[in-house]
Amino acid sequence: MVRDLIAGADIVVDNFLPGALARVGLDPAVFVARHRQLVWCTITGFGPESARPGYDYVVQAEAGWMSITGESDGEPMRTGTALADLLTGKETLSTILATLTGLRAGLDVSRHLTVSLFHTAAAALINVAQSALVSGAEPVRMGQAHPNLVPYQLFHAVDGPMVVAVGNDAQFAAIGRQLDEPALSDGRFATNAGRLAHRTELVALIAARIATRSVAHWVAALSASGIPSGAVRRVRDVLDEVAGSPLSGIPPQAPGMVRRPPPRLDEHGTLVRTHAWDAFAHAG
Repeated sequence: MVRDLIAGADIVVDNFLPGALARVGLDPAVFVARHRQLVWCTITGFGPESARPGYDYVVQAEAGWMSITGESDGEPMRTGTALADLLTGKETLSTILATLTGLRAGLDVSRHLTVSLFHTAAAALINVAQSALVSGAEPVRMGQAHPNLVPYQLFHAVDGPMVVAVGNDAQFAAIGRQLDEPALSDGRFATNAGRLAHRTELVALIAARIATRSVAHWVAALSASGIPSGAVRRVRDVLDEVAGSPLSGIPPQAPGMVRRPPPRLDEHGTLVRTHAWDAFAHAG
């Protein structure tokens, strides 16, 4: 049955360890050679040459994420979600779509693809990796602060935490006006280089002003001046805003809709075993 399903498929995705499928007679290379329409993508932990199993948490450690996440004097930390897994899923999708585009254009591209959690996570280091490559310095944990931008971190308003992210000098000039703090006009803070050099003093000035008003006040005032800012919100509040559903999850941004909830365990097993790909026509 599995062989019949593979033979009728356009795309197969697996996450078995290298060699595992071949040992049970399901070698991807054999199927790709036999079925010219088939694109097969294998997801691994650490690449096709490695037999190491990989979970998101392990990959976050191995790919350097945890070394730069957390307080400077605390333990290395993982992200709050399985972000390496999620990014690898998107990487898998884009790799498959790129391959299909190449095939449609008549290009001679491989139809057996591999995507690894580790390499995806390493690529996601983005600006941290670039800074390390250019400077030769080892990135470190900085808690809520940004290594290259100030102010770009968490602050505490009178009723809760919020984030302010100043990305350029014009935005900093605007935040000085909104906070109504004369000390922020000090010429030492006029450029990001100066703000980096005087980070501790500058952050203390901003923190003192933000602590005087509510999160809602500051988000409204800063947003009106084009300064990115936001409240630290609870998960349930976010789910309410995006109309999350326990059956269908978060509504997609792409056109379309979720037509039915996920199937229960083996709900359509008999149909698939009896009708293979034609099971979709019988599922109702």
